[in-house]
Amino acid sequence: METVLKQGWKQYTLGEIAEYINGRAFKPTEWKREGLPIIRIQNLTKSTDTVNYFGGEYEEKHLIKAGDILLAWSASLDVFIWEDKDAVLNQHIFKVIPNEKLVNKKFYYYLIKSILTTIRTETHGTGMTHITKPKLFSIKVCIPNMDLQEKIVSQLDNFFQAYELLKKEKELARKNYDKLPYVFFKKYEDKYNFKVVSVGDVVLDIRYGTSEKANNQGQGYPILRMNNITSLGVLDSSDLKHLDVSINEFKKCKLELGDILINRTNSRELVGKCAVFNLNGDYLFASYLIRLRVNPKLMLPEYMVLYLSVGAGREEIVNRIHGVTNQWNINSTEIKSVPVMLPPLEVQKKMVEDYNVLVKNLIIEQESKKLDENIEILPLAVLSKAFKGEL
Repeated sequence: METVLKQGWKQYTLGEIAEYINGRAFKPTEWKREGLPIIRIQNLTKSTDTVNYFGGEYEEKHLIKAGDILLAWSASLDVFIWEDKDAVLNQHIFKVIPNEKLVNKKFYYYLIKSILTTIRTETHGTGMTHITKPKLFSIKVCIPNMDLQEKIVSQLDNFFQAYELLKKEKELARKNYDKLPYVFFKKYEDKYNFKVVSVGDVVLDIRYGTSEKANNQGQGYPILRMNNITSLGVLDSSDLKHLDVSINEFKKCKLELGDILINRTNSRELVGKCAVFNLNGDYLFASYLIRLRVNPKLMLPEYMVLYLSVGAGREEIVNRIHGVTNQWNINSTEIKSVPVMLPPLEVQKKMVEDYNVLVKNLIIEQESKKLDENIEILPLAVLSKAFKGEL
C-alpha cells in the first residue's frame, strides 16, 4: 500500500540519508590498559563496567568523538549518541554520518529510535542476531523539511529531559517508600526509652501448626498456610484449603482472634513474615506456621506483628534464621528469644494506628507501580506521534 505523505515530508531509504561505517575488528590480544577506549556493544548498553583500550594505529574513520551517532546492528540492536571522550569503534557497530542536506543529526537519532521495532523484524540468525546492510539500507522512512525537523527535535528534547527527570523522581520515591517502615519505628526508638523484654516474656502460648494433609474439596475446616500471610502483614483468605481433623487436633490448632501467625520456613526474606488472625469463623493453621498468643495485659498482638516486621525486631528475626539455599528456618525457641521493646499499651495502640496509615500509603504506592509500565512505553508513543507528524 502506498504511503500517504504529509505536506513537507518525503520518503527515503535509510541508505540514502546517511553513511554507515562499521567498526574495526579488535582482537583480544590488542586490548590494553591504556590508550583510547574501545567502544564495544556492552559498553553502550552498560551491561559491563569493563573498558578495554587500544594504543596502536587506527584509521580516522574508526575514531569516535562526543556527539557521534552509533548504531549497534548485532545482538543488542539500538542507536546511541556518544557522550564520552574520544574512543575507537569496535565491529558490529556502525558510525553513522547523516547526510546533513537531508536530515538533522539529532533527528536521525530519534528517527532510528522510533523504528527500532521495524529494524528488529529484519534481523536474522540465532544467538547473535543481526541485520545485514542491504536490509537496513532498504528500510523506508518519511522525513520532513529541515525546519520541521528542528522543531520536532526541540519538542522531543524537551520531552526526554522531562521523562528522565520523572524516572529519577520515581526511583527516589521508591527508595524513600522502602525506607518508610524503618524510619517510622526508629522515630519512636529515639523518642522513648522503652523497657526491653523477650518475646517469651509476653506470650502465653507458642505452638506449631498441624502437619495433617489438607484437601481441595472443602471438607472440614479452612486452614491457613504460608501463602495466606501477605508481605504487608495481613491475612489473605482468597486461596484456602480445608482439613477434616479430630476434636483433639481441632482444639490444638484452632485459631482465636488476636493470635499471631509467623512463617517459620521459606526463602530467607519470607521467614518471620507474620500477621494477626482477624477472620470470622473456625480456622486451623498449618505446620509451617507458628502461633503466638500474647498476654493482652502486656502487649497488643498488632504491636507484636509491627515490631517483628520492621526495624530492630525484623533484624533480630533475620539474625536467628538458619538454613541453606531457599530452605531457611526459624524455630519457636529462637522466636521466644527475640528482644522486643515494651511501651505502655496506649503507646502501642498509637503506634499501630500510625503504622496502619503508613501501610495504606504503601498499598497506594504498590498500586502506582502498575503505572510504571505506562511510563516505560511513553517514549515509544511520543516518538510514534512525532514521526507521523502528529506532535
